[in-house]
Amino acid sequence: MSLDHSVFFFFNSFAGQAAWSDALIIFFATYVPFIVVAWFALYLLNSKRMLRHEMILAFFSALLASLIARIGITSPIRYFFPHPRPFVSLDVHDLFVVQSSSFPSGHAAFFFAFSTMVFFYNKKLGVIFFILTTLICAARVAAGVHYPTDMLGGLIVGIFSGFVTQYCLKTPLERLFKIQK
Repeated sequence: MSLDHSVFFFFNSFAGQAAWSDALIIFFATYVPFIVVAWFALYLLNSKRMLRHEMILAFFSALLASLIARIGITSPIRYFFPHPRPFVSLDVHDLFVVQSSSFPSGHAAFFFAFSTMVFFYNKKLGVIFFILTTLICAARVAAGVHYPTDMLGGLIVGIFSGFVTQYCLKTPLERLFKIQK
């Protein structure tokens, strides 16, 4: 058995044990992603340290990096190199079913890109978002819809997308908004 399968079965062993643990896994795998995006939007709206155009810039650059990671990079990889999900290939506890290829994880790519961009704007909040993103990824493995390597692939795509987006947007947007740092 490969390391990927061993780690997968460890996390997946938490599924199907009790109603409360299944509910917790589903909560982190499906609902926490919405909470993360809403939290950042609320943080920006309540920020006293940022100007309005900086808040808009922060939110849309995080969203842009996330969409580039999810749609621009992850989707083509999945199209050209399809990889079946664990519940298709293995006898596992599946808490919900997703009908697309598994590698790389779209959730991991989106939320690691999002967390990377948040980190550029606020280090403490960025670290919290990286932790939440890791919990989302672990829950999706536990739910039986991803392998750990799917999450690793999504992490690489997401962080790469965040850094490239930050690099490409930083100077032009600073000039556009005349942001003084």
